[in-house]
Amino acid sequence: MVKAHVSYTQAHFDALVLSVRRRSRKSDIMYGIIMLLSVIVCAASAVRAVVHNIPLTLKMRVAFFVIAVCVVLYIGGGLYIRIIIPRRAAKKQGRLGSVILFTIDGGGVKAESSGEIYCFDWKHTLRAEHSGAFFVIYRTEKTVFMIGDADITEGTPDGLEQLLRENLGERFKKY
Repeated sequence: MVKAHVSYTQAHFDALVLSVRRRSRKSDIMYGIIMLLSVIVCAASAVRAVVHNIPLTLKMRVAFFVIAVCVVLYIGGGLYIRIIIPRRAAKKQGRLGSVILFTIDGGGVKAESSGEIYCFDWKHTLRAEHSGAFFVIYRTEKTVFMIGDADITEGTPDGLEQLLRENLGERFKKY
């Protein structure tokens, strides 16, 4: 059995963002490659137009504008996902600074906060991961619990990792 006393901080939500980003990394890489190829094609067209003294057509101007908008959205979207979403989620749920007492054993997870008790067993756990100094346990895609190694009051991080590995099997990952 492992017990943890968690007071959510921004570091907990940063661990969640890292977890979410890790799952979307393949699409990010593919999108980045497409963006890079688009920029290369536009740059080649611009160089060709300058070298051959060709006036920029409406199609070329639209293409440059679309690429510029995509680049801005790509950069802005990355910042939005990494910074704004976790802060909004924490504020909306009122979880930033909230204290949750976890009891995790072979039967599942029990979380107590403000007199409310939330229990679920391992067969109803979507997945879990240990990344850096945090465990991220997904009950569902939208119900997530983060436990820092330093938050564990009874037991050890290695004990929690072993418990998750035994009960979740392939649904547990360590990064």
